[in-house]
Amino acid sequence: KYFYKILFTSFISLLSIQLNASNLEFEGLNKLSFEDIDNITSIDLSKSKVTEEEINTIIKELFISDLIQDVTYSEKNNKFIIYLSENKIIKNIFFNGNIRIKDELILSSINSKTSRLLNNDIIINDIEIIRNLYNSIGFDQASIVTSTEYFSDDKINLIYNINEGPQ
Repeated sequence: KYFYKILFTSFISLLSIQLNASNLEFEGLNKLSFEDIDNITSIDLSKSKVTEEEINTIIKELFISDLIQDVTYSEKNNKFIIYLSENKIIKNIFFNGNIRIKDELILSSINSKTSRLLNNDIIINDIEIIRNLYNSIGFDQASIVTSTEYFSDDKINLIYNINEGPQ
């Protein structure tokens, strides 16, 4: 009797997992292919159904990738739709407002480089590097804000707006 109870519970559990499975679609792929996304994730994307747990894993792994800038998803008509925003390539880097430190010194000090992918973590680090450069010459209130402008569909210009503040 106990065995049948466990078997019935297991069957119901497996059935609910299967009922929660859903088709998967990706939107927003421009440079990347479905195969690229499949290589980024540990989940086999070619299977016909994925579970919510697998969706969570896919989203986490896509967020970690340097190729992806943003990930959102929705569920419509028993389909999971993952919307991707691919990272852009940096075409040019500009510095505005820097008087005391030359562009070349800042450019050689930061980690963002032209012809590489835009990466928010690197930009945050770059801002700290620029702030430290200004601190080293007595400008301890320098503020740096970044912005981007689209150069083309897959390329952007990265702009560091610097307010040196008082020395």
